[in-house]
Amino acid sequence: MPFGFGHTSYNIIYEIALGKSFIWGYQKEGYYCQDCQLVCHMDFIHRARITPCSKPKTWNDDIVITKNPDAYMRWPVNSVKVWLCAVGLTQYVEFFDMRQFNGSSLKRLNSNTLELFGIRDEFHCTAVMNCINELCRGTGDTDPAVHESAPIYSTIADNTVKEHRFRTHTYTSLTFCNKCTKTLWGLLRQGEQCRDCGYNVHRACITELPPCCPKRSSKKNDILQQPAFGMELSIRCRQVQQQVPHVVTTCIQAIEKRGLNTPGIYSNEVDESAVLNLRRDFNQNWSKITSDDSRMQDPNVASSILKRFFIELPVPLLSYRRYDEFIDAVDDAKDDGESINLLLELCGELSAPHQSTLKCLMIHLKKVLQYQRLNNTTVKQLATTFGNILIRPKDEDIWKIVTNAEFHVRIVSVLLQYGKWNEEVNPGMASRTQASEELESMDWYWGKISKEDVTEKMKNSPEGSFMVRDASTVPGEYTLTLKKGGFDRLIRICHEHGYYGFSKPLRFRSVVDLISHYQQESLAQYNRELDIKLMFPVTRQGQNGARPITNEDAQVKLKELQIAYLQKTEKYDNLINKQKERQQAIQNYQNTLAAQREVVNMFKKQQELLDERIEQQTKARQELGPGSNRVIYSNYKAVKERHSEALEKEKIFKAELDNFYREQRLTESEMEDMKPDIHQIGQEKQYYERILKENFNYTEESITKLYNNLSSSTSSRYRPVEDQAAWLFGKLEPHEVSNYIAGKPTGTFLVRESINSPGNYSISLSVNGSVFNVRIIREGGLYGVAKPCEHQSLRDLIMYYNKESLERHNANLKTTLMHPVNR
Repeated sequence: MPFGFGHTSYNIIYEIALGKSFIWGYQKEGYYCQDCQLVCHMDFIHRARITPCSKPKTWNDDIVITKNPDAYMRWPVNSVKVWLCAVGLTQYVEFFDMRQFNGSSLKRLNSNTLELFGIRDEFHCTAVMNCINELCRGTGDTDPAVHESAPIYSTIADNTVKEHRFRTHTYTSLTFCNKCTKTLWGLLRQGEQCRDCGYNVHRACITELPPCCPKRSSKKNDILQQPAFGMELSIRCRQVQQQVPHVVTTCIQAIEKRGLNTPGIYSNEVDESAVLNLRRDFNQNWSKITSDDSRMQDPNVASSILKRFFIELPVPLLSYRRYDEFIDAVDDAKDDGESINLLLELCGELSAPHQSTLKCLMIHLKKVLQYQRLNNTTVKQLATTFGNILIRPKDEDIWKIVTNAEFHVRIVSVLLQYGKWNEEVNPGMASRTQASEELESMDWYWGKISKEDVTEKMKNSPEGSFMVRDASTVPGEYTLTLKKGGFDRLIRICHEHGYYGFSKPLRFRSVVDLISHYQQESLAQYNRELDIKLMFPVTRQGQNGARPITNEDAQVKLKELQIAYLQKTEKYDNLINKQKERQQAIQNYQNTLAAQREVVNMFKKQQELLDERIEQQTKARQELGPGSNRVIYSNYKAVKERHSEALEKEKIFKAELDNFYREQRLTESEMEDMKPDIHQIGQEKQYYERILKENFNYTEESITKLYNNLSSSTSSRYRPVEDQAAWLFGKLEPHEVSNYIAGKPTGTFLVRESINSPGNYSISLSVNGSVFNVRIIREGGLYGVAKPCEHQSLRDLIMYYNKESLERHNANLKTTLMHPVNR
């Protein structure tokens, strides 16, 4: 049956049968069949009319048809995100999502507000506003010279006329469609460009074009060259006979020479013009640009060029031909082991250029992670940065980026953590022989050793010390011994089908991979009670290496750790202050919003009263004279306008309040990410303090003095409980204790030396405004507040009661040791 098309205006269409691009806009933009749901751009109507019509098996409710040009005003945030993907503004999806911009928010945006929100690049700002203006007003930019200059094609028939050879192209400045004269929307892969004559069109405008005429092209020769950016990877590598493109290797070399220590190497903002100039030169003469190029001296420019290269690939590195399989591989229903195997198999089925380039990139990113202490770059940050860069769906399904963003991050994270990129991309399971040889080369592996010998080797070792031995009962398995809480914890390392781990699913290809992972990540991933990393290997050559640590070594290392500790905790303190300030702002905005809602309700009631009065007059047909009617309608119009203005202000206040909430959550997340680092530095400090005490007769007082001397030049306004210098005092008189503690929040505490019994200590803490004193007992070299004593040092005792309440020893002390006095 033929199609019954209606001339229809759309805001957005999620699935397109003809044209393979989204239909959206303010005016009449396309056609829609009411029987089979086929939709098309207006230029495709002739093809659509000859296409057979058949009812679909399932009706697609995602298709939104409307003749109301302002329908976008009712879009929720998610629809705005989908629209951004449709118009090539994918990189601003997260930006709009964080600010919770919905459809009604779009109309209020302009160049000034975008700049205030942080979009300062002129081209980016223009591209975003062109799309918004076209959607909201139908006034997107058109080519001002379209009627003034001759077209770049000729209708003269000669032997130069032929069909266009289009390819997807990324434009770095404002460019117009040579057919419809409107802007080519977005920032990436905005349209199609003829490689012979340079004719530029939207994908929706690609039908019924004039012939290609290269000799009459007004375009310069540089667009006819084969560029380094924007070509399919397989074609590019075949043309230049390279396994990995020159752009990729050059940028990686530049970053690894100068940028591995750069904080935020893949997340810093750079001058967009510098990136575009370097991109242009790569396109024009790529072979002459090396990693020592003057513009590559800034590693942030190199990293931006590398990201842009992958962003502009017409076919992403993890090819969209297998997109659904990649997403399915990390589905929530699958366990980690299954996901790893599926992803590696899929990577092994990529084309050779995609495999070799992926391998090169992953080896580089793993090297970046090795410098995590210096560049503050985590697996999660890299996975988030490269998630939508390395994998994306086809253009007609680009909206899936919105729903699958979390899966994209998970895919890159798994590949970074578990891919064996120094081998083949799909290596299969490592042989037991290779795994055994690798393990035997590790100094922390002791082979067959008795439990008694392990206990002896681990004696007096600090928190976080570890060693690995063969399991005594199950052949082929191993046992990890870890010092935690003053005790040796035995953890079984399981082995099955070539994989290792502490519990199923087993995820690691070798014991070495497992140990390396938990040297970087806390064992709390496996067991919440084991909130510690594998920090100090007990080696066959002697704990922590063959050369003994001298007094000077320990002091230098302890000072370095203390400085790092103070810097981290000061940053943590700044985040706490920001949280407090933001909380106050939230409270103010909540009050303002409540007041504004009262104003809205007031105008609403006034409008309702005027509505009733007008309706009563109409029903009663009262004759009040023309003057009275004018006054009533004038009042009604004024109240209605004020009601609308009040509603608009209410939306603005609500959006700002939501933004504060999101920033608060981000700050909380950043603070949570800092806690393991602070804890680890604290553990390392404890290790070197123990060396000074046991080997060089240092006391708590002399270590505190060492810290105080250092703190005079490196101060910190806030130091957490792990920092002994924050709460350990000398001898204090009762009135001095009261000055420090009285009136402070419950849980504020200090530890002071006894005046009458030197060498003994007491805890002074605040509970409900009162000062309580708890005597610290010392027996057999151990500390406690009640017998039997169980803690090896004052810090161990304080850290324990930082988590455990003192109530079990005294019913009045319903608190933990939460807040050191921080003198």
